[in-house]
Amino acid sequence: MTWALCGCSSACYCNRRTDFNSVWINVLFWCRTYDYCVLLAPVVAIFYHEPRLFWVTCIVATGFLFNSTGVQHSVLLQRQMRFTALAVIEIVSLVVSTVIAIGAAKMGYGYWSLVARASVFHSPPPFVCGWPVLGFREDSTGGLAFLR
Repeated sequence: MTWALCGCSSACYCNRRTDFNSVWINVLFWCRTYDYCVLLAPVVAIFYHEPRLFWVTCIVATGFLFNSTGVQHSVLLQRQMRFTALAVIEIVSLVVSTVIAIGAAKMGYGYWSLVARASVFHSPPPFVCGWPVLGFREDSTGGLAFLR
């Protein structure tokens, strides 16, 4: 997740007000990065002479999309010094993704179990950090506001 944040978390952390425009800028940037990964997937497959790498690259690149949506939420948790919540989210993500990978490997999915682990590990933090932990709700203008 550190590489996916790429400095955006530092900028958001230093900003005292909650600016949700930075969320969309970050998401757009990493959506473009995902697009580049998908465009380069055939090149990776050709370079390594392994056609299976095309789909592996495309699916693993979805981690960029999931991470980009969770940056602002994790920054808000850091700003509120809720490190226990951050640690629990990371540990639960790690345990769930590892269990899924082991289950997929036992079922005979081979290298796809590692792909599933990478994809599942990156998906929970944005959704778990967001509304349930921070207490967001939609306000009258359609934006996000704090419940507290």
